[in-house]
Amino acid sequence: GRHAVHLAAEAGSPEIVRKIVGMLRRFELLPEEVAVVPRLQEYRPVHLTTLLGDMVTTLALPECEDLIPLGADIQQPDQRGDTLLHRLVQSCGSTPGEERRLLPAVEWMLGHHASVRAQNEAGDTPLMVAVRLGLPVAARALKNAAGAEALTPRNNAGESAATVAFKFSRNGGRHQTTQKALLGILLGEELTRSTVLHSAVQMRPSDTMALEHLLNDQGHLAQIEQSDAEGRTPLFAAAELGELRA
Repeated sequence: GRHAVHLAAEAGSPEIVRKIVGMLRRFELLPEEVAVVPRLQEYRPVHLTTLLGDMVTTLALPECEDLIPLGADIQQPDQRGDTLLHRLVQSCGSTPGEERRLLPAVEWMLGHHASVRAQNEAGDTPLMVAVRLGLPVAARALKNAAGAEALTPRNNAGESAATVAFKFSRNGGRHQTTQKALLGILLGEELTRSTVLHSAVQMRPSDTMALEHLLNDQGHLAQIEQSDAEGRTPLFAAAELGELRA
């Protein structure tokens, strides 16, 4: 009772799937014809979902569109709890330039209501993954989709996406610039006009977990007496805001 698309997906044959889907579309047999296949509901579309994850990274988005009514599930997690959106974001960080190339795929996923709040077995959301990999373009798209609740989820270590950004580090001289960009996306540009320490203090409540991490870093520790545009040091800002733990 399985459709040829499902068999091709199970065999891991994306080219055959594309050809079949193209024929279904050409003869206007999608999705009505597929919907009446006997016992289709009994078929577990795990292979089709896996194939969708592979095809979306090739930007074959019209074909991906047609896999949805055939049973591919955008929200289905793998054994580690990663959804297709988690894995797509991970692919964005595989090589330089992949982030911008795959941005249309990220936007396609978000347009099909891929969950931005889904958490894997480590408790990370796709936004946290983007921040940890230092992907500001992907992070902006995910933050915009999540809206005001983007910083609400906490992973198993108690970190929000902002905490992950505060702790972001990458070998090379560009990591501080990337960190600044990530914090600007997550917290708003007005919170990142001074030092990263100021930004951690100005979160309400202050991100003390991130502060402890930052103060163990010599580069950030050197900024502890630096003033912002209003002449406030991080300590002054913490006292002014009544953030006693900070």
